[in-house]
This record gives sequence, C-alpha cells and structure tokens, in this order.
Amino acid sequence: MVPRAPTISGIVAVLSVLWTTLALLLVPNVSAEELCPSGCSCFSTGFVKCTGHTITDIPVGLPVSTNLLLMSQTKMNVINEQSLANLDKLLRFSLSHSHLHSIHPKAFQIAPQLKSVKLSFNDLYTIPAGVFLPLSTLEQLHIDGNKLANMSPDMLAGLIGLWDLDLKKNKLSNLPSNIFDGLTNLTCLNLGRNSLKTLPPNIFNALVQLRNLNNKLEELLPHIFANLTSLRTLLLQDNNLKDLPQDIFHGLSSLSEIDLSNNALKTISGDSFTSNAANVSLSGNPWNCTCNIRGLYLFSFKPQKAHPPDKIIEVVTSVGWQPLKGRRLLKHA
Repeated sequence: MVPRAPTISGIVAVLSVLWTTLALLLVPNVSAEELCPSGCSCFSTGFVKCTGHTITDIPVGLPVSTNLLLMSQTKMNVINEQSLANLDKLLRFSLSHSHLHSIHPKAFQIAPQLKSVKLSFNDLYTIPAGVFLPLSTLEQLHIDGNKLANMSPDMLAGLIGLWDLDLKKNKLSNLPSNIFDGLTNLTCLNLGRNSLKTLPPNIFNALVQLRNLNNKLEELLPHIFANLTSLRTLLLQDNNLKDLPQDIFHGLSSLSEIDLSNNALKTISGDSFTSNAANVSLSGNPWNCTCNIRGLYLFSFKPQKAHPPDKIIEVVTSVGWQPLKGRRLLKHA
C-alpha cells in the first residue's frame, strides 16, 4: 500500500505544535517581580515592599520566598488571625504609618518564626495580653510612635530572645514592675518621650544599653540601676529631675556615657559619677552655683587614665559662680 502524502492541513498542524513547544521552551522563567501583587515591589532576595492606601491587608500571592516584608502608608488597620498565612519564610515584618489600631490575639500564632516585628507610628491604644507569646525567637520589637497608655504585665512574656525593644513616643505613664522580667537577652531599650514620672525600683535587669529615658521623670530611686553592671549608655535628658541620689551610678563599672542635660538639676555631688564616666552631659540645668557644687567642680579635674587627657565632656557656662563661668567644667586633666 502506497503511503498517503501528507496534506497541507496536516503539515500546518504539526508545525503549529512544534512552534508552540519551541515557544514554551524559549519563555524565560517568570521573575518574582512579575508575580508581585499590585502595590508591591518584589525582589529576588526575598525582600518585598508594599505601599498605598488601596492595601487593606497583607496582599495575597506574595512570593513564597518572602523573608522581609515592609509595608507603609497603607490602610491595613487590623492584623487578623490569617494575615500572615502562607509566609513560612518570613523573618522580618514591618507595618508602619498605616493607622493600625487592632491586633488579633492569635495574629502571630501562624508565624512563630518571626525574628523582627515593627509596628511603628500607628494608632495602637492597647495590645492583647500574650499576643507575642508564640514568637519565642523574636529578637526585635518596635512599637514606637503609637498611643499606648499602659502595658499588661505579661505583654512581653515568653520573648526570651528579645534584645531590642523600642517603646518611645507613646503615652505610657507607668510600667508594671515585672514588665521586663525574663527578658534575659534585652540589651537595648528605648522608653523615650513617654509620660513616665517615676519607675518601679526593680524594673531593669541586665541591660547593656538603656538608650533613652527622656520622659517626665521627677525622681529616680537610689538603687534603680543597681543591677545594670553591663550598662554602657544612659540617656536621661529632657526630664524633670531636680536631684539625684548620691550613689545612683555606683557599681555601674561599664557606664561610660551619661546624659543629664535639660533637667531641673540645681546641684549634684561629684561623687555621683564613676571614674569610667568619659562622657557626661549636664547642660541646660538651672545650676545653683554655690559651694554645694564644689564636689562636681573637683570631679572635673580628676585624672582619668583610661581616656585621653584632652577629652572634653561638657561645657558649662554659669553666671552664678564666677570660678565656673565660661569654664570647660568636665574635663580630663
């Protein structure tokens, strides 16, 4: 039997299949950017950035490789129970300037792998007790720039890996005495620009760096910093401190920087500062320059062998006591 010659239509059909196959082979792999949801920019490194008032929740369809998600200026007012679903590789999550006002109590149960959570500059008045409990490996938590007036004693419970906590620019007027208990790795705490007038006596543990305590503090208890033997930096500027307990900094062998500027201090003992205090700022206080400040004057000329002799710490221009007028008060001899 003589084979039938192929028809034109048959040849066209075969060529069509071949061209389709070839086209599929030549199509490049679809990049992360091409799969990115509207309002977001996605990068091959796993970094995703989403902005825009059309975004009301974490967008569906983010790359499964997303490990860093930054969201800002959105209308995501609530982090609900499923917002962080299907993001198993997400390690760092930031939602800022988005008028966030509510967090579901189980919002983070679905993402226990998170290392960093930043909820800065939103409208949070309260945070559910234990909401961060699933995040046992969390290292960084920023809730600055919100409207928190108080904190439940167990709000930070279970965060044994936390080393960086930022609570500045809230409306905190008091803190539970045990709020930082168990945070054995906490090394950097920022409480600046709140409305704290006093602090519980045993509130601080082994912090290395207490960055900011500029609030409305009117007094400090004598042993408030007693356990902070690793503390290096203590910023107490912009408070209403009128005096300091004489031994308040004693035992803080690692403390090298103290900022007491812009308070209401009239006098202070030179014995208040440790020999390691290489940077002491005292400007902006209404000093009563009488003999009561003589100890501070003498401290300014104590030799500090651990630091360069020309290290200038502070310039005090006092018109009340002529021996100090225009002198570089705290200067290493």
